[in-house]
Formats: sequence, C-alpha cells, structure tokens
Amino acid sequence: MRWSSTTRRSLHAFYRLFPTKDDLLEAVLEESIERGALSLRRRVEQRNEPVERLREFVVGYHELAIGHDAMLGSGPAFSELTVQLGLTSPATVWRVYRPVRVLADELLRAAIGAAAIRSDVDPGVIAQFILSSVRSIAELEIGGSTVHTTGEQLWQMVAGGVVV
Repeated sequence: MRWSSTTRRSLHAFYRLFPTKDDLLEAVLEESIERGALSLRRRVEQRNEPVERLREFVVGYHELAIGHDAMLGSGPAFSELTVQLGLTSPATVWRVYRPVRVLADELLRAAIGAAAIRSDVDPGVIAQFILSSVRSIAELEIGGSTVHTTGEQLWQMVAGGVVV
C-alpha cells in the first residue's frame, strides 16, 4: 500500500488519540460497554414489574457478557483486558462500566421503591455484587471453565438474597 500525505496525517491524528495499544483497547471496551448497556436498557424496558426488570437485567447481562457480538466487553480479548485493567487501574474499570452501573442502580432503586426487594441493603452494594458476579462468571466461562452457569441460575442466586 502506498502512503499518501493524507494517510500520514490520518495516522498522526490516530496516534494522538490513542498513543498506546492499551488506550485503543480501552476506548473500544468503553464503546462496547455503552452499546451493551443500551441493549440491556431496551431489554428491561419490555418488562413492567420492578423485579421482572431486575431479572431481565441479570439474565441479559450474563448473556451479553458471554456472547461474541462485542457487547459488554465480551470475548477472550476483552475479558483479559478487563482483568488486567482491574489490577492496574480499578478506577478505569469503574469508569468504563458506568453505563451498566447506572442502569443497575436505577433498577434496584425502583424495586426498593416498590417494596419488591430488601431495603436494608444499600443498592450500591447489591449492584456491585450483581455486576462483579456476572462478570466473574462470564470470565471463567470465556476462559474455558467446565462449569457453566445460566443467567437464570444467577438470577435465582440474586433473587434469593434480595427479593422480599
């Protein structure tokens, strides 16, 4: 391929936006998380009851996390990046997963407001438990674990701890 002066300027702009491979991967991960959160939001909005919406979130999050359509940081490359980022820059992971955290918080607060789930546990703690559990199980499955968990099984574990 022959590089023109226009191509060089484009490459220069690209490298200014993403100085390292990790910066590029982080941006792609962030976009993936945003798309996944939007897909989850559409999915839960099809349900009316707060507990059913929460169930749809847990099941849907699990399905997207183990899927291969580049949503919610799915697949081996994203899984490895997320684990690495969690070790080296937990604040980055916290920021990147914000759209999913916001949706989880909305759903939990609505369920608490409807007296459908426990109100004695901070919704932030419940959200953190759900998100980290689903992500950890997805990472194990992506990594080749012989134990497979369904989204419905995860929901049953969550529901057993929060539904009144």
